[in-house]
Amino acid sequence: GVDPFDIFNSFFGGGMGGQPRRKKTQDVMHKLAVPLEDLYLGATKKLALNRHIADSNGRVTKKKEVLEVRIERGMEDGKKIIFKEKADEMPGAITGDVILVVSEVKHSRFKRHGPHLTMEKEILLRDALCGFKFVFNHLDQRKVLVQSPKGVVTDPGSWIVVQGEGMPIKGNQFNKGNLFIRLNVKFPRPSDLPPETFKELGRLLPHSPPVPEDEDADEHTGTRISDEDIVRQLQHGQRGGRTGSQGEGV
Repeated sequence: GVDPFDIFNSFFGGGMGGQPRRKKTQDVMHKLAVPLEDLYLGATKKLALNRHIADSNGRVTKKKEVLEVRIERGMEDGKKIIFKEKADEMPGAITGDVILVVSEVKHSRFKRHGPHLTMEKEILLRDALCGFKFVFNHLDQRKVLVQSPKGVVTDPGSWIVVQGEGMPIKGNQFNKGNLFIRLNVKFPRPSDLPPETFKELGRLLPHSPPVPEDEDADEHTGTRISDEDIVRQLQHGQRGGRTGSQGEGV
């Protein structure tokens, strides 16, 4: 049968008021690789694009344009940043958008889970039995000192949680997620252990390098956390949406 809309368009030029419907040029999508440090601290990046520009006479020329991209603290992997009408121009057409998709670069130490971070740390058996203390550089190069509670024995593969040392929470600059650390215990070789009693192990096992005292270091006491609790917190952190963008949300 005949589509009544086809008849309508033939009389009125394909749009309301006799005006033809304007087409839109194709949106341009780019993947933007962002280190985890920039997602932690925030950053500004510049992206150079070659695009076609149409003048008032209908002529199209190629032009290089530099976009300033703001990476907000706590921005998530997969986030879309939209620059309206920054794609190629064509005479008589609506200009499409440039869409940047944040791609988080894999980090050598930390893994991100929404607002939380995880990492692994190897400790000696002596430290597992008698107490551990270690320092690491965070994503902002702060020195963070973590130690075990007094009198607590660390099981191999157990987790500790360091409150407030995860990723910044977008929209709330004062709050951060948590840092979960998996402790891997390095056992000595049989030749390292003389046949003495358990009470003597603390004296006989190899010592870890001393931790330098630094008044500027943020000091924490790591607390035990069960596998169930860490899974629950990580899953809860991943439920947050990835909406919003620079200028306009998606």
